[in-house]
Amino acid sequence: MLTPPQHNQESNKLNIGIIGAGNICATLARKLAAVGHTVKLANSKRADNIQALTHEIGVHAVTKEQAVLEVDVVILPIPFANYPDLKQTLGGAT
Repeated sequence: MLTPPQHNQESNKLNIGIIGAGNICATLARKLAAVGHTVKLANSKRADNIQALTHEIGVHAVTKEQAVLEVDVVILPIPFANYPDLKQTLGGAT
């Protein structure tokens, strides 16, 4: 079940989940974090595979299931064929 977003409307800062940790996603995460957004970054494998990257760019390494929880926006710049369990990951929301 998806939870309500934790958006702080006064500061216009978002909680953002990104599923994908390649060059494009890492750059996007870095830029979003640099302007003050809270970013969760997940890859298709395990969160510990991207610990060094997330530490370097200042975001949180999470599982893909955690990336969609308590966020205002989910970014999925990945080929959907790579995630056959995407509907399950998103809690059935489409």
